[in-house]
Amino acid sequence: MINYKENLINENKKLCLLEPISRLMAYRMLTKEEMGDRDRCELSSKVYEKLEWISTNDEKLEPDTFFSSPYFYIKKMCKKYDIEQNDNYYIEDFKRFVTLEKNEDYLNMNNNRAQYLRKEWFCLKSTKEHYQKIFNNDDVIYYVDSAHKIGAFHIIPKGFGYMPKCKWLLDDGMKSLMVIEDNWEYIKKFYGDISFEEYKSKFCLEDAYCNGKLRKELMINFNMTWDELFLTLRNLADLINKRTLSVIHKLEESEKNKQRM
Repeated sequence: MINYKENLINENKKLCLLEPISRLMAYRMLTKEEMGDRDRCELSSKVYEKLEWISTNDEKLEPDTFFSSPYFYIKKMCKKYDIEQNDNYYIEDFKRFVTLEKNEDYLNMNNNRAQYLRKEWFCLKSTKEHYQKIFNNDDVIYYVDSAHKIGAFHIIPKGFGYMPKCKWLLDDGMKSLMVIEDNWEYIKKFYGDISFEEYKSKFCLEDAYCNGKLRKELMINFNMTWDELFLTLRNLADLINKRTLSVIHKLEESEKNKQRM
């Protein structure tokens, strides 16, 4: 069986040699032709199919990197650091990089080029040194390394993030789960009208709850202290890894049942 305990970016034999944050940036710099989204790749799709999470060409549901958003969170943490330092390094040094190192017109760059260069900028030694509070933090590294494991992925209604109720979620899987639970009477039709408890069991979501209550302490808030923020990222990574093991266990049980038939 495929080792689903691994970060699925590691399918790329070059990227797997990089440290987690550089690997994330390098992955996001690739085109979809070079490497498809990990939540929609063949490895992930095999899991969804075996566990009957989604059918081929499903018109109601789609995969999502639900429990992690490492690139977005790194950007937010860098901006948080700049605000606290009364600095504008995130913008000003990127301008310097684009104009002096890449010899490009900063003001007239299109969005795709700007996003590509931003990821390249994140890999610079100078960027990592400036934001060493973030880039050298063990909890951040652990979270980023966990962010593209199978336990981070979920199946959601198509267009879920565009619902008016979801505009404020900011790539937070725990907040998204809260919206799903609060609106289950409407949302359950996407999942075949099962109960919310059946939904949690089917999609290995039990560890996101404690005594039946959503673990809201795992919601990200960038107004937290650094210690609180790093601890939340570590706990989110723990959740992803526990869920990864739950998915693997379901796969093994599915295989055993298949062999008995």
